Amino acid sequence: MTPLAPANTPNRDQRGLLRAALGPDAEAGDAWQAWRARHAQPLVECEPAARSLFPLIYTNLSRAGYDGPDLAELRELYERTWIANQVRARGLVELLRAFRQAGIVAMPMKGMALALFYYDDLAVRPMGDVDLLIRPGDLEAASQILTASGWQADQQLPPEHLRPYLVATGWDHTRFGPLDLHWNPYTVDVTDETCRGLWQRAVVRSALGVEILVPDTTDLLVHMGFHSRKADPQSAARWVADLLQLVADKKAPVRWSELVSRATEFGMVGPVRDALIYLREQFAADVPDDVLCDLIARPLSDVDHRRYEGLARDSSPASVGAMISLHWQHYTAGCRGAGRWPTPWGFARYALSYGRHRYGCHTVAEVADGVLRRHAAEGPSLTVGNSATIRST
Repeated sequence: MTPLAPANTPNRDQRGLLRAALGPDAEAGDAWQAWRARHAQPLVECEPAARSLFPLIYTNLSRAGYDGPDLAELRELYERTWIANQVRARGLVELLRAFRQAGIVAMPMKGMALALFYYDDLAVRPMGDVDLLIRPGDLEAASQILTASGWQADQQLPPEHLRPYLVATGWDHTRFGPLDLHWNPYTVDVTDETCRGLWQRAVVRSALGVEILVPDTTDLLVHMGFHSRKADPQSAARWVADLLQLVADKKAPVRWSELVSRATEFGMVGPVRDALIYLREQFAADVPDDVLCDLIARPLSDVDHRRYEGLARDSSPASVGAMISLHWQHYTAGCRGAGRWPTPWGFARYALSYGRHRYGCHTVAEVADGVLRRHAAEGPSLTVGNSATIRST
């Protein structure tokens, strides 16, 4: 079993914040006071992972009748998040309407889907951007609509032959903030055929005065399980609250009888297994025994192991050789997803195309130098598989 990467697991302080955010009345108040005794600075100056939980802590403590002196400070952060997410949501609605008029089907993922339909409160789920999923064939048309609507691309649209090795492009708007436009919700070796089931199972729900297509709860749980294992210290606690919210949802409950098969379908048995085990052991999450037993009993293929290790990798390659090996793994994964046979010539073309697109390089030497320098500065998870810098959501 691949162990959880340290960056993915809440530390002692973050576990205390989670109990303040999710625990019953007395436990929540005690957990918050214990955490506050160790952190006397203004809340706005706390680490991002802690700040991401403060709005949820505010609602839980308010419900519990807590009236400590820092409640006003928590409320201010709650209101800031509400304002920021209202703006993001308005931008999303405008974009969905424009896409719909052009015949493009799109659905929000991750933070926005959770905030709108599971937390039922835009203020309690901070997010760094909006993640929007489209079908691969709609990328050109969607990009044209984004540009016409005032969005700025982080980079030029990747050439078509490079897209099987990427999953998203980044956009930004002066008013609505950043957006990641995905054509693949997972890793590059997840095929379009596999993603077709995600689209077929998606459900239409109403919010913000419009009908919005979103993944069903079971698919969203698998998707958030995938993201929970990424080496991102900023979201090391946030994923716990998100998954607990999905597990406990009564309006659109998880289809536990289908969870294991869906996790298997997307090659995400390992991430989902370990995330649910953690929730069960640390927060007594109501995950059925037979589901956990089935997940634990499922063997992981070599490909599944490599995918999981890639998600949890929290260090940059230390040499040119390690960098080339990382990109070879990524190239072969993209070939699997596209149904292609990996070859040395194909890898050379991938490397040059990737270097030109990502770093503006034009020779093999420039690609090696540029990629290695960027990997050292940003880490591999920020540069491989996404055309844009991945934001914490």
